[in-house]
Amino acid sequence: MQISRCRTGPHLRRCDQKDKPGKDTARRKKVADGPRLARALADDPGLHTVRPSDPAHRGHCLCGYRKVTLPTYSTAKRRSDSERENTDCREMLDVFKRAALEAGQAILEVYHAGPHVHLKRDSSPVTEADERAEAIILRHLAGAFPEIAVIAEESVEAGKLPQNAGATFFLVDPLDGTREFINKNDDFTVNIALIRDGVPVAGIVYAPAKHVGYTAHNGQAEKFSVSNAFEIHDLQPIASRAYAKTPVALISRSHCNAETEAFVVTHHITEFASIGSSLKFCLLAEGKADVYPRYSRTMLWDTAAGDAVLRAAGGITLGLDGQPLTYHPADIRTSADLANPSFVAWGRPPAACPPAPRRPKHEKS
Repeated sequence: MQISRCRTGPHLRRCDQKDKPGKDTARRKKVADGPRLARALADDPGLHTVRPSDPAHRGHCLCGYRKVTLPTYSTAKRRSDSERENTDCREMLDVFKRAALEAGQAILEVYHAGPHVHLKRDSSPVTEADERAEAIILRHLAGAFPEIAVIAEESVEAGKLPQNAGATFFLVDPLDGTREFINKNDDFTVNIALIRDGVPVAGIVYAPAKHVGYTAHNGQAEKFSVSNAFEIHDLQPIASRAYAKTPVALISRSHCNAETEAFVVTHHITEFASIGSSLKFCLLAEGKADVYPRYSRTMLWDTAAGDAVLRAAGGITLGLDGQPLTYHPADIRTSADLANPSFVAWGRPPAACPPAPRRPKHEKS
């Protein structure tokens, strides 16, 4: 197949059967590089292959820029919407993995060398590891999915606020658990999530210091290990457990408060574990705990990837109104418009559970 590259991007030559090969009247369809080329071939039977050796089909871009010959593909049959969506999601997850692993490697370099810490406007700490990791992730996402908006923590801090992210967008927290990171505690994570119509439908949570990660896609949750060479292995499906007779609650190490303690008393919970970052969602997802109440402020990017993993594993994150937590940043004017309400994340909620104590949004402590 021949692709002509020009200033306006790659053009895939498209000829209908009635068109004469090689004529400038042949229509062209713009496509992206890599996996999208194969997807375009599958989606449009009108696109067909042209062997470079065939003089009758020696077409060229009208812009006159150099040709790049790609491998010849046979015309694919039209796939069903579900098959196409599954393939797209797998390709996206591959991008998430590459981005998270590279970001994690950069984070660990700073972790071992010792970070330089400064404070944001809300007095929360940030290091060069946050900034380096976010730049890596944004580069991967922009290269693979330039049409999808991204809301990322450090970009928002720098004043880059999308007025309207649309129905489909990415949420990125390059380093969740910065306090743990600074204190040399391993409970920090890289987080990337895809939001569609307010729901986290795919994502990755990677804990580089623990050499472990979690993914969600197509309603499936998986856990994986990472080697010292930053290669993924030991990929296993995970699922949350039924609410235990003696439930275990996960409590934020940095943000426990009176409302959290009241929730624990109301639900007769006597076993606890304190852990930082979005790993709390992941422990619920793999059936190691039962509930995670959060009554202090979080941002959309803090929860989206972990929430995606939890939902794919059979759990749910509910607001204090009993409805699933949603990700609908409509009219974004300040970072406050990207804050979550208080919520309770459940591995699998008990059949009859007392209502959660109500509380409005809170600032981070």
